[in-house]
Amino acid sequence: MAGLQRDHPLRHVRGRGRRRQPGAQRVAGVLGRVEARRGRGALDDQRDRLVREPPGPEPADAGVAFEGVTFSYPGGRRPAHVELSFRVRPGERVLIRTPDGLAGQIRSEHDRYVAIDPDRVNPVVGPIFIDGAAPGDVLAVELHCVDIDAPQGYVLVIPGFGLLKHHGWGPTTRITRFVDGYAQWTRDVRVALRPCLGTIGVAPAGDGVSTIMPGDHGGNIDSRDVATGTIAYFPVSVPGALFGLGDPKAAMGDGEVCGTGIGVPSYVEVTFHLLRGLTLSRPLLETADEWMAIASAPTLEEAARVAVDDLAALMGRAKSTPVEEEYMLLSIAGHLRVSQVVDPWMTARMTIAKHFAPTLVPAHSPKNR
Repeated sequence: MAGLQRDHPLRHVRGRGRRRQPGAQRVAGVLGRVEARRGRGALDDQRDRLVREPPGPEPADAGVAFEGVTFSYPGGRRPAHVELSFRVRPGERVLIRTPDGLAGQIRSEHDRYVAIDPDRVNPVVGPIFIDGAAPGDVLAVELHCVDIDAPQGYVLVIPGFGLLKHHGWGPTTRITRFVDGYAQWTRDVRVALRPCLGTIGVAPAGDGVSTIMPGDHGGNIDSRDVATGTIAYFPVSVPGALFGLGDPKAAMGDGEVCGTGIGVPSYVEVTFHLLRGLTLSRPLLETADEWMAIASAPTLEEAARVAVDDLAALMGRAKSTPVEEEYMLLSIAGHLRVSQVVDPWMTARMTIAKHFAPTLVPAHSPKNR
């Protein structure tokens, strides 16, 4: 693929533990560690070194956070100064290591969610400043690899949280080890690993929001297709886009019904592209076979309605056909899927096979370069 060869510059960013600084946004530190290397094989060398390091940071106490992570997306009406994690140029290939969604606080089945520091929930690596990004642009995030950086992960039952919270179950932690590409759930039951990112997005146009919140900017959309090989498109609302990603899972089902997938630290290889002349209101995913319009709203019905509306409009614009015609096509050939039903807002995605809509962003997609 032109422009994405392995001899391009690689930046390697890894969060490290340190004591948390005060501040409303809780942006912990500035850079973590950033290294740039050139030459063929740099990507493989960096990955080999990364996976040999111990999985996850080793916090000394509950006051430890990670350099280079934040717990909010700043927003367009933000203070004049935002403490950046790092900045990249469009076209750069970047390797990012991100902690799990609870910042390393769950390590054994004796650890319970009720005992964790709530201020350290859902860290994302960011804000990442994309050089040249301006309001009105679209940021295309090409996920070359989303992979696991630990031998095991956790699944939780959290009191008062999840789709079946009415049962009043107490806190439960299950640690599942990874063996030969599977999570060993029980002696006889195993689940195929399918690493993905729960949180990914850019700064919203209005006020800043917690990384726990999904919305038109992306954020905590918990869509299992944010995985290796996907391109995620986001509308840029602030200079630099102020991108962030995190909350990785080793596997997660549609809906994330109990409130977690298999939480695990991970590393992500990504290239950022800036697109102009394309109008986008909410996140759009492009996989090898499908287009997916992502929408979040207070109710699942509203999220589903917006996702269908967005995809029909994108298809009509790309194909120069009436939107109602594409609406009917979605009804007979598309698939409406539930991403998550446990966050402050619900998230749905409307999908269509590329057979029916080969090029929603024909002049822009990195897959067409």
